[in-house]
Amino acid sequence: MGHYNDCRVLSGAYALNLDSLITVVSLLVAVYAVVPRVRKLEFRLKFGLLGWLLVSAVLGLILYLQFYQTFRTLGLTPSLNLARWKLTTANVSFLVLASSAVFIFAYLSLQRLSRRRVHKFREFVSELSRERRYAELFSLVERNISSLARIYHANFVLSRVREYLEKESKPYSIFFSLSQGREYREPRFKSLDSAKRALFGLLKKAFPSYQKEKDAAGEIVHELLLNSRTVKGMIEARPYCALTFYGKDFYEFQEFFERYLDELMLDTGSVLYHEIRHNQNLSHGNAYELPDRNRLLAFLFQDCSIAERLAPYKAIGEAVIAELDKRYESVLPDSHNGPMRNFYEDGKWESRIFVGLRFFDIMVMSACWRAFKTDHLCALNFDQAYLHRI
Repeated sequence: MGHYNDCRVLSGAYALNLDSLITVVSLLVAVYAVVPRVRKLEFRLKFGLLGWLLVSAVLGLILYLQFYQTFRTLGLTPSLNLARWKLTTANVSFLVLASSAVFIFAYLSLQRLSRRRVHKFREFVSELSRERRYAELFSLVERNISSLARIYHANFVLSRVREYLEKESKPYSIFFSLSQGREYREPRFKSLDSAKRALFGLLKKAFPSYQKEKDAAGEIVHELLLNSRTVKGMIEARPYCALTFYGKDFYEFQEFFERYLDELMLDTGSVLYHEIRHNQNLSHGNAYELPDRNRLLAFLFQDCSIAERLAPYKAIGEAVIAELDKRYESVLPDSHNGPMRNFYEDGKWESRIFVGLRFFDIMVMSACWRAFKTDHLCALNFDQAYLHRI
């Protein structure tokens, strides 16, 4: 009797349920068609085998509910006595669809770029770079930069174990000790030490190095940071994306950042010129304010150790010198020796020489202020202390 009630309750609204399922699928296909391409690529990157298995299971269960009467006739339905909860195919299908949607959303939110998918990620990066779709490219990279850095350095438990075993299996010498930053000590039992190193040398082969994945991540970073066309595209499309690469210990970053500043100096409409023009306010005893909206200047000078490490003055100074040399070698008269006209109001903010000097002014004043602040000098006496130290 319970089996009969299950059939009677669950088999209701058959046509409506199937139409609703077709409508939902059509709506999902339509939404996917208008989603930006970068979102589609990210979806393909995150939606792995587990996601497709889940979708297949959900569709299979919903189809089973839709054809419940047919499966009952074939004797393929369990006797769950669901009539007591007044369930119908519409109810159950909706519950299955809603719960699976929540699970898939959580699954996609938690998914990160993995080692297995870094090769596909490399293909996406190369494709977008070749097509010069830099806004989409760096939007995709920016959301996966932390995972990319982890693969780049093979920062995984098993690979770190292999690295440790490989380091400990090397012959112990004064040169190896110095290269590892250790103090050299002669081993007390050389035979045991040799046996231990031989054992470590064998054990390390049991752990993966993920070298192929590291190489793929290295190719991605090389394309993003050392391809001059890609760097120019970044500056045009997402100039502040460059700052997200800092702190990831990419070996290419120092060379990239110099080229990045070179390109910013060449383009008088870049964010560097814009920020310097809109960063004229003084505070703290004539030190420049560095609001967060001026992201590049704040990044460099709110913590002066960053500017010390990246040495931006080299690229800016060389750009100013190159401009001076160009004007010196030109047969045309230097416009700086002509009438002022609107130079003081607007023209100076498009001058590489003036903007370069203002950059140095901001850098020096910021460094001095933070040095005095560290020394616990009073900010109100900043002018006098600054002049006295000079």
